[in-house]
Amino acid sequence: MWIAIFLIIALCLFLLPLVPGLREMAHATDAQPLQVVRTYDTDITHFAIKFKAWLEKNFGDFLATQNNPALENAEGTLQDKTAYQIIGKDSSPTFSREEIYNTSTQKLILSAFPLRLTESMLFEGEVYGADVIHTATHSQFRALLAEGDIHLGEGCTVLRWIHSHGSISAGVGCRLFGRASADKLITLSGGCQFERLNAATILFGKKTPAVSQATVSLTPLAGLPNVKDQFQRRWLIDGDLEIPAYCSFDGDIVASHSIRIGLGSRLIGNLKSNQDMVLADGVHIDGTIVSSGDIHIGADCRVTGAVISEKTIWVCAGSIIGTQALPTTMTSLNMHIACGVTAHGTVWADDSASVLSDARVYA
Repeated sequence: MWIAIFLIIALCLFLLPLVPGLREMAHATDAQPLQVVRTYDTDITHFAIKFKAWLEKNFGDFLATQNNPALENAEGTLQDKTAYQIIGKDSSPTFSREEIYNTSTQKLILSAFPLRLTESMLFEGEVYGADVIHTATHSQFRALLAEGDIHLGEGCTVLRWIHSHGSISAGVGCRLFGRASADKLITLSGGCQFERLNAATILFGKKTPAVSQATVSLTPLAGLPNVKDQFQRRWLIDGDLEIPAYCSFDGDIVASHSIRIGLGSRLIGNLKSNQDMVLADGVHIDGTIVSSGDIHIGADCRVTGAVISEKTIWVCAGSIIGTQALPTTMTSLNMHIACGVTAHGTVWADDSASVLSDARVYA
């Protein structure tokens, strides 16, 4: 008898964890699809927009009176325990002895006027400026939002996101983790690291003067070597493809191996390679380039469409990706961009990206 009781108890304990699942199978109560916030991935300004909405909810009076020149410094704490400091005209944040000793503050910083922030400080809360924000060197920020421009001093770090309704400039050695976006212009100095950028124009280092290239007549190519299949504009190449210098071609190309485009050549169409892709100096591509390997873009190249690599992208000085009229995307696992490169639209590295001080970059 005791054995039967023991078996019944054991069976009940075994079935107990299955009861919720069996009940859900019989009477589904969680059958609705999960709500996915698509703007999290598709809109780089998602966090900035959410933060501004939060400010309007919690600091509506400040936002409504921020143009008042008599606005003075004020501190307080919200119901959710968020400490904040409002900065008046011609002033900077003030810190307690403990904050100065620890070189960090947890306060949310709000300013209605041009704001200057101290060096070598960790700002664990967000920073909002209704005007321009200037940071000193080697400070760290959770996030920054400005209605005007943002100027990051040398060696600064942004941990989550940064957005300006004007322009962003980052000094030498800055690190921009997460998202960096501006309505107008982003300028990154040499030695900067980043993950995801978006702006009408993105300058890596100082913009280099356009190289005047001698007018050279291009040789039109009527066909390509190693053609496996050709239908209308699409050319399927079996193996490697190398296009000589100063040639032109109109058509979409897919190569099973690598693609190399010679000096000064121009192609109208899209390119895809299953191995590395190399563009020599002065190459113009009116289309998108995609590679399962690395993409190496030489100096003074032009690519009007997207640049997509499953591995690493290398871009030399003077090259321009996209146009102001037609912004595009450059994305890869890793990215090394020389000073003097210009991009329009989005530049996104899944792993790491850096701005190199040299004019040329090499794989």
